[in-house]
Amino acid sequence: MCGIVGLINKQLTDNQWQNDLQLYVNTLTHRGPDAQGIWYDGAKGIGFGHRRLSIVDLSQNGHQPMDSNSGRYTITFNGEIYNYREIKEELIALGHRFKSTSDTEVILGALEEWNLLDAVEKFNGMFAMGVYDRELEVIHLIRDRMGIKPLYYCYTNGIFMFGSELKPFKRNSRIKLEVSRNNLTQFFRLGYLPVPMTVYKNVFKIPPGTIYTFNMETGNTYQMTYWSLEDIFRRADHSAYRLSEEETLEQLEGILSDAIECRMIADVPLGAFLSGGIDSSLVVALMQKLDRRKVKTFSIGFREKGYNEAHHAASVANYLGTEHQELYVSDQDALNIIPKLKYYYDEPFADPSQVPTFLLSQMTRENVTVSLSGDGGDELFLGYDRYLNNQKIWSRLKWIPTGLRKKLGYFLQSPRGASLYKNWFSDPTMIKPNRYGEMISSSSFHDYYINSVSAFVKPDQLFNPFMEESGLKNTQMESPMSENILEDMMLTDMALYLPDDILVKVDRASMAHGLEARVPLLDYHMIEFAINLPLKYKYKNGKSKYILRQLLNKHLPRQLYEREKMGFGMPLSRWLRGPLKDWTHDLLNPSKIKNQGILNQDYVQKVWSVFRQGDTTYLEKHMWCLLVFQLWMEEMN
Repeated sequence: MCGIVGLINKQLTDNQWQNDLQLYVNTLTHRGPDAQGIWYDGAKGIGFGHRRLSIVDLSQNGHQPMDSNSGRYTITFNGEIYNYREIKEELIALGHRFKSTSDTEVILGALEEWNLLDAVEKFNGMFAMGVYDRELEVIHLIRDRMGIKPLYYCYTNGIFMFGSELKPFKRNSRIKLEVSRNNLTQFFRLGYLPVPMTVYKNVFKIPPGTIYTFNMETGNTYQMTYWSLEDIFRRADHSAYRLSEEETLEQLEGILSDAIECRMIADVPLGAFLSGGIDSSLVVALMQKLDRRKVKTFSIGFREKGYNEAHHAASVANYLGTEHQELYVSDQDALNIIPKLKYYYDEPFADPSQVPTFLLSQMTRENVTVSLSGDGGDELFLGYDRYLNNQKIWSRLKWIPTGLRKKLGYFLQSPRGASLYKNWFSDPTMIKPNRYGEMISSSSFHDYYINSVSAFVKPDQLFNPFMEESGLKNTQMESPMSENILEDMMLTDMALYLPDDILVKVDRASMAHGLEARVPLLDYHMIEFAINLPLKYKYKNGKSKYILRQLLNKHLPRQLYEREKMGFGMPLSRWLRGPLKDWTHDLLNPSKIKNQGILNQDYVQKVWSVFRQGDTTYLEKHMWCLLVFQLWMEEMN
């Protein structure tokens, strides 16, 4: 795992190249604490920088940026190719020779042997890379299928730049970064910025499963999707599925075991996150089955009832015989960590579980360099409670004629409807009537679901009058992939929430400490297997994740994992109204907000006032969006 950066600027001198690239790679030291590399060709106006976290082939032979044997390609690469050994054997049989045992050299060999698309389609892993092709005078930016590894780019004023994070862009004085007010509406709706958006107008994310090509001579760009969830789903034929449950279980265990085994390849100490839930317990159980040594496992807990899963994790670890460590988090621990988040996340990001994930990664890195996680199981196997809850609600709403629903929704959001709601429920912020109004008046279930998972469904009320709301334009999920609403919710989350929230959270939290997090449930073979499974294997007998539970039951007694889903959160509402109250009050200071000129300070104060009054857990996401944004504004200033 590493940090990468690249630049095309034909106006720089040799001294400027060295100084500028050094400046940029220094911002990524946390991603690669072991070594750095800088390469540039001043005559061509191109340079790459690299920070290395050594995982496979710890020697200098794995140093990057790296040239291919023929000299045609130069690469800066972040991630892991888990099947590099198989590809390497294939290349050796074709006459290739290798100097290292690194996967980076195998990537270069594959690019020289096959065309770009054929080579990339062979890679099974998590990766973000920049590849310079001297023959065609182009740069290829390539991101893995699910977007596990981040990759940003910018093309402005004749300068092209890419990087693992936004920090290098901020340090480039020749690029003027301008905050996108429209994109901020997406942050306040979702709590994150969906692909291809960033907080800036002129910096973008490479979508998952994409090859983006920049022509150095003409400035033209080309984008090609080499793998997509939609394509996989369109090809799936659930009616033709013929495997029995026993055969399905056998196939699932084989695919997941293979995914875990190849992710256990490392030349450094390795362990796993263990929450005690179904996904992480299954990953650890299969890891322990594959390894004679005790697997090192790590969990985090809270003293507050209703948030603590550490004792469940300890029970699972004890049964499996792992070498287990746990950390209990206090409100003071959270307060100490929260100010650091604005640096590592670069742009507003409002998933409260980023705090325990950050602390868990910190503890884990003190013991190992690589850790496997169970992320992805909820999205692949119908794990979130909201899926079934929303299905039940929509099954009732859909019987109300669309025209009547729209009238009811509009009325609820009207001044008269708002007044009635305020009198009945004492909520002057209009957050609930707006949410319910938007949900009721949704023209489709897909729109309903987006509204149901949003924080501020009408961000225009939150901003100053000159702010403009953009809706969900420019995202990958403007329309449903499936007519089945359960599938639509899962696929929506896999296309939006998983890559742009969950995987961003894990990447930044782990890489802040130089820890590589690997996610076997997101092996693309696992994803394709899950998408092709009929729904009866995901929800059956009142249980979600049915097939995962059946597999886990082969390795763990049911009483150790069969319980109500808790989620990986923290007691945020209690902390913000209690020990973090003064900190919150300071961040939401009306004068400070007014001087910043973006948010409507009166509306923000309404939200904060209502939140302080009592049991308003529904405002927790809204509050965290506001606080994270204010922290980011402090970093900006």
